[in-house]
Amino acid sequence: MHVVGQVTEAVTVTIDLGWTGANSLVDTYLRLHDSAGTQIAYNDDGGSGTSSYNSRITISLSPGLYFISAGSFGDSDFGDFRLDLPTS
Repeated sequence: MHVVGQVTEAVTVTIDLGWTGANSLVDTYLRLHDSAGTQIAYNDDGGSGTSSYNSRITISLSPGLYFISAGSFGDSDFGDFRLDLPTS
């Protein structure tokens, strides 16, 4: 899954990716790309919650367009997941 977001002023954000439900994606992997498509941050198992396989990125961003890529470690699994990110 890919999410596109516009940052209008400098801000520090935390993006969380975790599993949820009976058909959960257990080993999540989170990537953040800038407007040129360059990966600027990633995380595999640094999230919070009941699973050490959740993902979290905390990063300071300048104004611009960013892309979030949410998936599984190795991009090999499928399942339900929860993506939490700031909306304001």
